[in-house]
Amino acid sequence: MQYLILDSKHLLTQLTSLSSLRCLATIACVLAATLLASCENAVDSQDNVISSSEVPQVVQSAFAKKYPGKTPNWELQPYGYEAVFVENGIEYEAEYLISCTYTLEG
Repeated sequence: MQYLILDSKHLLTQLTSLSSLRCLATIACVLAATLLASCENAVDSQDNVISSSEVPQVVQSAFAKKYPGKTPNWELQPYGYEAVFVENGIEYEAEYLISCTYTLEG
């Protein structure tokens, strides 16, 4: 098995070999596919965003009681509602079932 050495002294020599070019082409294709998939997922997750006026008051009250002073972005999920907020540079999620039961944070 050959390894691509990214040493500046040997880089040109390695890049000229056919197997290295195939390897780089494969890596480029994988990176492009990953980028396209991540962009598609980002767009899909935006579809779930709802305004706070669409969230039942009982859910908003439950969130405010557990996280006073936080203003979340709300998402509608198949199981209920998700409140997303940032604290100290870390993104947190609080999930509520349709019945307003608090389920998870992370």
